[in-house]
Amino acid sequence: MGFVIRWFINAVALYVTTLIVPGVKVPDFGAVLVAALVLGIVNAGMLYLVAGVTHRLRLESFWWALLGAIVLSVASAVISRQVED
Repeated sequence: MGFVIRWFINAVALYVTTLIVPGVKVPDFGAVLVAALVLGIVNAGMLYLVAGVTHRLRLESFWWALLGAIVLSVASAVISRQVED
């Protein structure tokens, strides 16, 4: 159930992004759900890649990598807003 909630939260965040950023568009919320799922999987895959290349990051499972990717994205966005260009 936790995965579904995180997926839905990411989908809402992606939808909000489409409202704020003119160049990011989706035809409907179904497309947002699919895109959020794919983004989560890609981000989890990127964490696995980093773990494999650096041998310093250890991931217990795909699901932990997926959750880690979500938390990393949110934390990065929050921190980035605090730092001026």
